[in-house]
Amino acid sequence: MKSLEKFLAVFEAEMKAYVREAGPLVFMASFPFFFSLLTYGVGSVLSEGQASPRDWFFQLIGFSVMTISITMASATAWYFRRGMITGRLEYTMAAPVNPIIIALASSLAHVAVALMSFIVVGFVGVLSVYGAAHLLNLTAALLLVFIALLPVVGINLVVGTLTIVMKEPEPISSTVSAVAAATSGFVYPITMLPTLLQLVGKTLPYFYVVETARSLIDGYFEATQLTNIFLMLAYLALGLAVYRLGENYYARKVGVHW
Repeated sequence: MKSLEKFLAVFEAEMKAYVREAGPLVFMASFPFFFSLLTYGVGSVLSEGQASPRDWFFQLIGFSVMTISITMASATAWYFRRGMITGRLEYTMAAPVNPIIIALASSLAHVAVALMSFIVVGFVGVLSVYGAAHLLNLTAALLLVFIALLPVVGINLVVGTLTIVMKEPEPISSTVSAVAAATSGFVYPITMLPTLLQLVGKTLPYFYVVETARSLIDGYFEATQLTNIFLMLAYLALGLAVYRLGENYYARKVGVHW
């Protein structure tokens, strides 16, 4: 019970920080509209008006999930880097709260902010393309997107751990974001990629986040997709294990004792 209270306290503090600095939320909610409308406009011109509103929605959801993944990876890397620079990381490790609780609470605050931006994007997109009848589908999509984002938390914990070791956040988060953006079907169907890149995309959770959201809203979701999502939760377990190793490494390096 005490662990839950500590978790909620950290989560609340992180959410308040996001409210005070609304930039990430505004960015995640506005970026998808700008680029999806741009690409949809170009596609309409090149196809001589053959691009449909559903093509725009495909890219709107894709750009939304891509923006969320990039923002979460960068925020996690800089969270650990700032912690190292300010000494907060050492304080966190020496505090009576388990550092994993703090890392998870902070990561889930990122997920909560991501879902808020997704609500805005999804609401406008669904009303524009499908109408109010599909808003119930959007509600179901939000629940599954939350579950599908949990493996991304695991990957971000690996990004944070590598930041502790290498001390440079941007090369790590940018590399992860670039691989995700190129192979996850955010902007174009993954079937357009070479077989090897398709395999890479299907071993990462980002593809399942965006595909789950699209299929649920469009109404063609299949129960078999749940299997892939739950398999991806192995990334969360991996991230926690790697973070624990990085935490021990850093604690020994700076001389923190529990």
